Formats: sequence, structure tokens, C-alpha cells
Amino acid sequence: MRACLLLCFLTGWILTAQASQPLKRFTTGSYQAILHHYQDKPFVLVLWSLDCPPCYEELEMLANFRKQQPYFNLLLVSIDGVEAKAEAQDRLYNLGLLSVENWIFTEAVSPQLLDQIDPSWYGVVPRSYLFDASHDRQAITGLLRIETLQAWLKKN
Repeated sequence: MRACLLLCFLTGWILTAQASQPLKRFTTGSYQAILHHYQDKPFVLVLWSLDCPPCYEELEMLANFRKQQPYFNLLLVSIDGVEAKAEAQDRLYNLGLLSVENWIFTEAVSPQLLDQIDPSWYGVVPRSYLFDASHDRQAITGLLRIETLQAWLKKN
């Protein structure tokens, strides 16, 4: 009986560990690594912050949308910096978004990291990029509307 309980516990622990990915550090070169990893694949990159109430609304929409459409490539990047990692991870956990690919800036609102993503962007969040398979991207400042996401998904 104990062996069975131990096996059930370990199986649950392993599945939980696999379902939640740690927040990766977004450093110099991370953006290019993402582009390389998703070469020839469409994906959505969403930048957000703990200090951004509209970001919470957008993350909640993405969490609900992900339940309906679990197979699109979604990457979330917190621009808060690693000192806010625990709080960011808690927020993502509460929304059920730890199973997607999550990143966090190594330094809060780093001009160098912002520039690597988009030289014309100055850190206003929420900010989303919808990449097609050719990596042509559509930038959206402000809330990403579900209709926009649905239309993008139909094309990709």
C-alpha cells in the first residue's frame, strides 16, 4: 500500500514538474535564440509587467484562449527583472500559464533588451508580437484582442 502511495505521489510530482516550466532568464541573445528555435513556425510573443493592470486582463484572456486552443506557440516575457521572478511566477501559476514558455528580463525594463526585440519600442506594455511562419511580425501595443488572436490563428 505504501509503495502504491509513493508511486502515485512521485508520478504526480513528475507530471506537475513537467507541466510547469521555470521562468527562463531573458538576456542578450535570447530574442535571437527564440527566433532560431521557432524557425519556420508561427508564434505569439507577449511582453508584460507586474506593474501593468491591463497586462493582467490580457494574461487572463490568453489563459482562457489557451484552454480552447492549447497547441499554438505562446511565449510570455516579463520585463520586470529577475528580482520579481517569484511574484511573476505566482501570477502565472494563478492564471494557469506556467505550462507555456515563460521568460523574465535579467534587468527590469532593460533598454538593451528592449532594443533587441524592437528598436522602435520603448517598453510600453502590454506589447504583443504575432509571428507567422516566415517571421513577419505584427506588433500590437495595448491589449491584444481575442478577435485579433483568432484571426491570426486561422491564418497560421
